[in-house]
Order: sequence, then C-alpha cells, then structure tokens
Amino acid sequence: MVIQSQGITIEFPVVSLRRIPSKADTDGQRTYIAVVNVFDLPDLTEWRKINIRDPKLNGAVPKAIRKSLDEDPSSFLFKNRGLVITVNSSKFDTESSKLTLNMEDPNIHGLLDGGHTYKVIKAYGSDVDREEIKTQDQAFVRLEILEGFDSEQIRNIVDARNTSNQVKDQSLMELANSFEGIKKAVAGQPYANKIAYKEYEIMDGTDGKTAKPIDVREVIALMTLFDKDHFGDNNHPVMAYSQKADCLKRYKDNRESYEKILPLLKDILRLWDIIHRDMRSWYEESKAKQGQGAKFGRITGVMPDREAPLDFLGETSTDIIPTAFKYPILAALRAFVEEIDGKYCWGMDVEDALSNDLGMKLTEVLTANAIELRNPNKLGKTSSVWDQCYSKAQVWYLKNKTPKSR
Repeated sequence: MVIQSQGITIEFPVVSLRRIPSKADTDGQRTYIAVVNVFDLPDLTEWRKINIRDPKLNGAVPKAIRKSLDEDPSSFLFKNRGLVITVNSSKFDTESSKLTLNMEDPNIHGLLDGGHTYKVIKAYGSDVDREEIKTQDQAFVRLEILEGFDSEQIRNIVDARNTSNQVKDQSLMELANSFEGIKKAVAGQPYANKIAYKEYEIMDGTDGKTAKPIDVREVIALMTLFDKDHFGDNNHPVMAYSQKADCLKRYKDNRESYEKILPLLKDILRLWDIIHRDMRSWYEESKAKQGQGAKFGRITGVMPDREAPLDFLGETSTDIIPTAFKYPILAALRAFVEEIDGKYCWGMDVEDALSNDLGMKLTEVLTANAIELRNPNKLGKTSSVWDQCYSKAQVWYLKNKTPKSR
C-alpha cells in the first residue's frame, strides 16, 4: 500500500476481475467485480467513513459470517454478498494479476457496503495461519468496485442500498408476540436479556452499540432437535444445522409441537454449552482408554487456545468448536425425552448420563466421522452421523433408564 499526495493507492492480488458494461461508462462511471483471497484483502481501516453501519464482531450477523469462514471456507464466496468499494480510479495488471485502486476523498471513496464482512475477515486473518489451510480450502470474497462516481451519486447509492433491506420474518413474529413462550421459559436466566428476538437488538445497560449475541433463530433451531412430533428414530432434524429460516417457519406453522418442548428449553440450552465445554475432555478420556495420544486441536475445524463464550452457562471455553460437531450430539439426546400429558420431560438425568460415559461415546462417534470427512460443514449435513449418534444415545438410555410412574 502506497500513500500518495492525492490520497492512497492500494495494490493487491486478485483471482479474477471483470468489468460490468453499462450505459454509464460514457460518463466515466465503471463497475468491476473482483474475486480475492480473504488473506489478501487490503487494509481499509481508514476508508470506511461512507459505510453508515457500525460493524461489530459480536451479534448474529458477524457470528454467522465467522462460522462460514471457520467451518466451510471454500464455499464462502457463494454464501456471502461480499464488499462494495468506491474508488477514484483502478488499474489491473494482467501479467501479475494485481489490482491497483486509487482513493482520494474518504467522504466518497472507500468501503461503501460489507462492513461486517470486512471486519470479520480481518479478524479471521489475524486468528488463522494461512499456511495451515490447504489451497483448495481457502476462502475468497467478492469485491464490487465502483469507479468515478461523484459525491451526490455516492449518497444516492448508499441511500438506495440501505433502504432496500427487507424486514426479517423474526421481527414480524416478534411484533405478533410469537416468542412469548420462549421468553417465559428462559425468564430469570442470566442469558435471557442476551437473546435478540428482532433483526437487530442492543443489550440493555451498555453503550448503546453492543448487539445481543444470541439470535432467537438459534434457540428455535436447538428446540427443533427435540421435535418428536416430526422426527423419530430414523428421521433426524439435520436441517436444523443449516436451515435456520426453515426452523423459524416450522416454529410458526407447528406451534403445538414446540409448546411441548418449552419445559425442556433451559436444559437444552445448558446442554448445548456443556457439549462444547466438555467435548475435549470426553475426547481425551476416550483416547486414554484406548492407550492413544489425544490431539483434539488437530481435528479439522477445531481451533484450540481460542476463547469461545458459552452464554448459556456463563462460562468461556478455551476451544472454538464447529457447531456442526455439537448438533448431532445434542439431537441424539432426543432419545431421552418422554411425553406425559402433552408435555415433554426427561426420562432420566441427561447431564449425569453425559458425565458418566455417554458424552465420551457420542464424542467417539462424532470425532471419528470428523477425522474421516475433514470438513465440518459436510459432517453437519451427513444424516448417517446424526443416525449413529442417536442410535448410541438410544441404546444407552434403554439400557440404563429406570421406569417412572405416571
């Protein structure tokens, strides 16, 4: 990056660049689409004035972006809308495949859209060693480059792109009081105020900028894992891992089924964090019993020695673990659920079962598949993994449960 008297000039490698022809070309405005490796994304820290959103690293949107980078980086280009950058001029060297951008005025040049994506990518680049990721598994991001637009045109573009956002279904459902059952079920819990029921909610008692870290869609997805009305011994809620919008629709259309789950909700959320917290120890215990060394941090997707908040427990884990590892294990505990008088209850103490040897057995199944597949996202979508975990939990439950009187 070179600072010049007329502003700043940035040079960086790109995988591809193409120009989008339009009638505006004759007036000096041009549009380009570039694809760049996330590790090569240039530093735009001082050129974000025209991005009206204040990007965060917490909250539902940044968490979803980071999850995509961590768990399925090779698909990031197709899942993320990318960045929009406005520049004074651009130049592409076809021999070196390097793109040069010149920006003069921070009031009209710089990062126009994609602030959350930019911030998460830069944090990812600081956290992850590029050399540790295979070339075919690295992530790429799309850059839309707008060249030659004046201040009035830039203002119009910013206004248009930010008023076209649709209201999320969850915001409409919140207006209709559709989440009252969930709110009552978690009332009094330390994390109750951390759940965002609308598209964007701010934490109470903060500086007015801290977003609530838990999306209600995540809560509903975890509830879906225990929907015994629609999922059984041979039909597993794999969609809960990757289709949060579908879970929201299911919740809207099948309220009676979800009402049954509400008595278990506090336990479900607690179990979600327990699985994260204890998976390393379960793995190490399993390997020790087999007389083998335990290298949990070497499993693809696991990021050791990285703090991960466990909001439902009020604790912090020292490992970042893909959510794909946790969904099949939590879903397997559906085998412990009994229905009495139209409500669900546990047939036995689930935490006790996990701490005995069930947690270790489920982790053995999960990590064996994770090591074989070497792709957390693929693992999370593989129904046979869910089936193996459920079968293991079901056998354990039938073997150890004590009959209960009604």
